[in-house]
Amino acid sequence: MLSQGQNPVQHDIILGQSGDRTLELQHTLSYVNNTGKVLNEMPLLDWANAYSDKESQLGLRFAEDFENRFYYASDAQRGRTVIQSIEKNGSPLEYYRREGSIDVLWIRFRESVNPGETITLGMQYSVVLPDYSFTRDGIKDDGEIRTSYWHLAPAEFQGDWQVYSHKDLPDYWPARAEYRIEMGEKLKGKTLFSSINDTSQDRMVFSPRRILPLHVFTSEETKSNFRVDNYEDSSTITDLKDSRLEEVDQVLAWANVMKYLHENLGEAPVSPIFISYEDLKENEVYGLNQLPSWIKAFPPSFQYELELLKPILDNYLTEALNDNPRTQPWIHNGMAIYLMMDYVDQRYPGLPIAGRISNFWGIRSFYAARLGFNDQYRFLYQHVARLNIDQALDTPVDKLTKINAQVANPYKAGVGLYYLDDYLGDRAVATALSNYFKNSKADKTSGDLLDYIAEETTKDVDWFRTDFVESGENIDWKLRNAEVQGDQIVLDIKNKTGVQLPIPVYVLGKKDSVLSKHYVDAVTGIEQRTIPRTEGVRRVSINEESIAPEIIQRDNYQATGGFLRFNRPLQFRPFKDVEDPSRSQVFFMPVYKFNIYDGVSLGIKAYNKTILTKNFQYKLQPFYGLRSGNLIGNASLSYTWQFDPDENSKLFATRAGLSGSYFSFDEGLFYRDFTPFLTFAFRPQDLRSNARSTLNFRAILIDRDEDPSVEQDPNYTVFNAAYRHSDVNLLESFSYSVEQEVSKNFGKVYGSIKYRRLFRSNRQIEVRLFAGAFLYNDTADQGDFFSFALDRPTDYLFDLNYYGRSEDSGLFSQQLIISEGGFKSQLDTPFANQWITTANLSGSIWRYIHAYGDIGFVKNRDSSAQFVYDSGVRLNLVQDYFELYFPVYSNNGWEIAQDGYDQKIRFIVSLDIDTLTRLFTREWY
Repeated sequence: MLSQGQNPVQHDIILGQSGDRTLELQHTLSYVNNTGKVLNEMPLLDWANAYSDKESQLGLRFAEDFENRFYYASDAQRGRTVIQSIEKNGSPLEYYRREGSIDVLWIRFRESVNPGETITLGMQYSVVLPDYSFTRDGIKDDGEIRTSYWHLAPAEFQGDWQVYSHKDLPDYWPARAEYRIEMGEKLKGKTLFSSINDTSQDRMVFSPRRILPLHVFTSEETKSNFRVDNYEDSSTITDLKDSRLEEVDQVLAWANVMKYLHENLGEAPVSPIFISYEDLKENEVYGLNQLPSWIKAFPPSFQYELELLKPILDNYLTEALNDNPRTQPWIHNGMAIYLMMDYVDQRYPGLPIAGRISNFWGIRSFYAARLGFNDQYRFLYQHVARLNIDQALDTPVDKLTKINAQVANPYKAGVGLYYLDDYLGDRAVATALSNYFKNSKADKTSGDLLDYIAEETTKDVDWFRTDFVESGENIDWKLRNAEVQGDQIVLDIKNKTGVQLPIPVYVLGKKDSVLSKHYVDAVTGIEQRTIPRTEGVRRVSINEESIAPEIIQRDNYQATGGFLRFNRPLQFRPFKDVEDPSRSQVFFMPVYKFNIYDGVSLGIKAYNKTILTKNFQYKLQPFYGLRSGNLIGNASLSYTWQFDPDENSKLFATRAGLSGSYFSFDEGLFYRDFTPFLTFAFRPQDLRSNARSTLNFRAILIDRDEDPSVEQDPNYTVFNAAYRHSDVNLLESFSYSVEQEVSKNFGKVYGSIKYRRLFRSNRQIEVRLFAGAFLYNDTADQGDFFSFALDRPTDYLFDLNYYGRSEDSGLFSQQLIISEGGFKSQLDTPFANQWITTANLSGSIWRYIHAYGDIGFVKNRDSSAQFVYDSGVRLNLVQDYFELYFPVYSNNGWEIAQDGYDQKIRFIVSLDIDTLTRLFTREWY
């Protein structure tokens, strides 16, 4: 038995295997009640059982991130825990799982366990391992086992049980424990690798650990993938390799990493440290160090050192910290990123963000080439903050979007510590971290870290927690004026967000050389601050070196006088670049478009949008149509005001602007449109929710070339008001819209509702309803140009991305855009000039093969309402992006048996880059 202390848990396990994917455990668990409370029950983390149900917390997390493989997997691929018995002193105990958390097993004690007492449980159970591909934890195709969630483990206790479900996040947090593991008969001939202190053929003893990864190999070949490296009193077992490096260089790279850690953090908390490919992927650092190896942008060992450093740091931090990794992720992530930045500064000082590529001709002219490697962390955080989807650092990790959990928040936390270190000076944060890790006290917290930092300085550091960590506000300053007065420079500084942080101010000379640097106290609203004058001053800048993770730096510059001296001189650049905040930039880049009338159109885009989004944006795109031989194009400008939704308002952004275009709509015929618009965007406070709403007002002024074969007036103006709501998810999607159009000769209202559901049986249904009616219609003499369409709207507002909008035969006439009636067959009553109601239904038959059916009524003047219907087969290859529709039966009869059937097949194909990008980025944002 264990005595009372910091490690109240001991696992004695006889580990066996039955079949290929099932582990058999005879498990004796000893737990010393050092909680200070009387215990009547105790939770055991059973994350292996999270795989047992496709609608577990893990399954729902996959669905939220649009990852459908787990949902479509067979039961044989999903894992589970099967309990045979749980006993105390030979008497069975009750156990249960609470609703909504099937991966936490609660044990009820027959008698209360008082503080200081030890309870010993005898458990026998099986763990069916899941398919490795779901979370890189389980059994691989070759039978190799790599898992961390293979046994029941008591949860951590801090005032209460710290229990939560598996959500494929790096936050598994069992109580620290000692292990004794004996290999069963079926495993004795196999090899086990893990973090072990002592091992024999049949029995292993593990030092107190929080997490014990278990890697069982079925052959000597897989065993040989691992290498054992030793450095002073530490060793590492790893299968990380870099094909670009000789083995001796890999060992040297590892030694460089361990030398840095020993000098800055002390000896490793456990030895050996086990680092596997899974650890690398779980602790991945996204950035330019992940460029393909053939580019060879960085020194040969650089990428390998970073790949080793991050997971080894994770070992240090996991064993040293006692903050709940789900509710307080910032401390772990921030320390890791800060130390990685410090490592690059010490080992590779001055390394550009793109390595040696930064010096290539054509590349070195970009502003991005001037950035340092560590600037990528600030830049990627800014990308998220500029989109107004960043979240406070102390947000629980399961409440973060994927982009915030894996990129923005860790990077902001690391850059924040770097900023704090720069403000304090003398490497105060680095020294505090070293003392923090070398202190013998185990289970340290974020509060301890800030105490250590405070001991290294006389400056106030309380702002770091209150205004940087806990505040959800961004950092944004504005330098309104800089005036030289005697031996001082008087500054007017505006705090645009309210967070009270020290402000780095720079005095700049010729060619923006930094003459001096000063920190001034935080400001509230607009306040004056003074700094010493420096000889040769030409401009003053706030945050010139981007030390603070400020979201906008364009308004941080003020000239101090001189003829024709501008705050931000104008600069013209080819191609999109990283924003240079000291310049007003205009970019140019080649672009193309396609429709069958202009053909492939080549052009050039002049615009101001950098890689980071801006509130004010404009673009001008002239094209030359290679087929039509005409100059065409479009232009737009807009301004966006961003807001933080709260309990009283879900308003997220307001956008106002103008747009116009000039393109072909038929052979030799062109249209011109001019559209002023105003849009209000709404979203909930919970950014993981996909619910979004917009209220949009616009006036569309159309001027078309007159077509002798068509009767409608070529010039018209339509006012459109639309409210749209959508909540699109993998398992269930719901959206609706209500719109009104008012013009001189007609007025109409219409709306649609769409619902899609994926069932546990993997079958899917989709229902869409549409209804519309004219309030008045004086366009009877102009044909059906403004009428509701059953299958192919005329698109008189030029909103839809038709490749051949005027085609009534041939391939491009078969393009389908689900709008208005949403029918797929082309019937004898394709329009309605009075009212229309339709229902579009679809259901899966097998995988991506669906059956569809449409029904509805169309009502035209001087005729009774007509009932319309069609049906067929839908190939749903990529939902809403690539689909094929094969009509079978409709008002036209058996279409599949009629002549020209190939011309009845309809298709949805999206070639728009922005639309396709959303397909691949929706799981991140």
